[in-house]
Amino acid sequence: MIAVIGAAQRPAEIAGSVRPPVAPSRPLALWLFAACLLLAVLVVVGGATRLTHSGLSIPEWKPVTGTLPPFGAAAWQAQFDRYRATPEYRLANPGMTLDGFRTIFWWEYTHRLLARLFGLVLLLPLVVLVVRRRIAPRLAAQLAGIVALVGVQGALGWFMVASGLVDDPRVSALRLTAHLGLATLILALLFRLALGQWTRTGSGPAPTARGRRLRAAARGLVALVFVQLLSGGLVAGSRAGVLFQIFPRMGESFVPAGLWTLTPAPLNLLHNLVTIQFTHRLLAWTLVLAGGLFVLAVRRGPSPRRLCRVATLLAAALALQFGLGVATLLAGVTVGLGVAHQAGALLVLAAAIATAHAAGRSEETAALAVQGGGAVGGALEGSHVAEQEALGMRFEQTGLMPATEHPDGGLERRAGEVGELLAGQADGDPHLAALRLADLARQAQEEQGEARLDPVARQLDDAVAAFDVMTGQGGKQQPEQ
Repeated sequence: MIAVIGAAQRPAEIAGSVRPPVAPSRPLALWLFAACLLLAVLVVVGGATRLTHSGLSIPEWKPVTGTLPPFGAAAWQAQFDRYRATPEYRLANPGMTLDGFRTIFWWEYTHRLLARLFGLVLLLPLVVLVVRRRIAPRLAAQLAGIVALVGVQGALGWFMVASGLVDDPRVSALRLTAHLGLATLILALLFRLALGQWTRTGSGPAPTARGRRLRAAARGLVALVFVQLLSGGLVAGSRAGVLFQIFPRMGESFVPAGLWTLTPAPLNLLHNLVTIQFTHRLLAWTLVLAGGLFVLAVRRGPSPRRLCRVATLLAAALALQFGLGVATLLAGVTVGLGVAHQAGALLVLAAAIATAHAAGRSEETAALAVQGGGAVGGALEGSHVAEQEALGMRFEQTGLMPATEHPDGGLERRAGEVGELLAGQADGDPHLAALRLADLARQAQEEQGEARLDPVARQLDDAVAAFDVMTGQGGKQQPEQ
């Protein structure tokens, strides 16, 4: 367990070891969440554009002048003539009518228009906030970096489209995967910043061993989800999903033949359709199993309700996405199911990031609560045995700490563990956890009704005041020394 704070330690000393949390900004968070939603819609529309084979319908890249669609019959005919000059029209869509062209044009046009809108939604508010000095320099720099990535993403999108404007009218699977990967990276970075603005963040005490394991596991899940998204991009770009449209077997067995036919062996991961689909399936099974084990690990010990909720949401999203993937495969990759599967992947990514964020914050919260519990316990450690027993009785009455759980442990240890449990009941609010813990101790004192408890009450006030400092809720009058 984390080393507890001694009863004699003053609030200022405690605060010196913990960086005060950064105040959250809900308006900034709402802006960033809205940008995340717009980007998610953009990615889903991009998936629909691919599934409807519309991505090569606009064979030029005009970031500014291409904002407006064709107006009038002459403009539409000119746009159609440019498409008819492409290899895709000659080899894949000969005889397509103008009405048929309009359908695929609107998908690609909408995708590009949303991309421009997304860039403006990020850039214009950021410029205003920086000019008016209403945003922290660190956050401004982070968002400027993301805006730069958005510019790179636009160029990468055209680089992908250009790969299909050749004799073989199919975009490069690797370029499509890179385009999807960069989009999901931007979404992940924005969503993480939005969560940080929605909730207080800071650098708390060192986490417990269990907390470090949970946090590392949550981050590992985020990384695994990202790898699976890249794998899905390869499946989509190479059209490996049209193979083995059965489940759970691939052909006659679970592990198909022909996995390593290319040399050198790593090329199979990028160019062998059998290996690409098998890898995607294997990663899906791994994610579902890992997500389920993570939820069990969270619920096995004391965890804040927020962490329990988002971990459960992650497990549910993984199960839903697994089902959508199977349905998409069995149905022959229809447009509707394919789009739903891509949207489900973004939901899983968001749930994984939220879980990692909650794991980090909950561990900070639990650490603060344990320290506060230790301070309360240390305040009573030197008092009369009757007061210690009264505090222990009050803990037992809450149902949080059975009397037999730590028969040989000191009151300081008991109070610290009760503090950790209270952090979970306080829904991730360390200040509320500290107040509840101090209230339990104070009620035990009042039941004794003896004057010798006055010094203990003062030290309890110090413990709560220390939490006020650490959680940015200071301003209460400090007790007299």
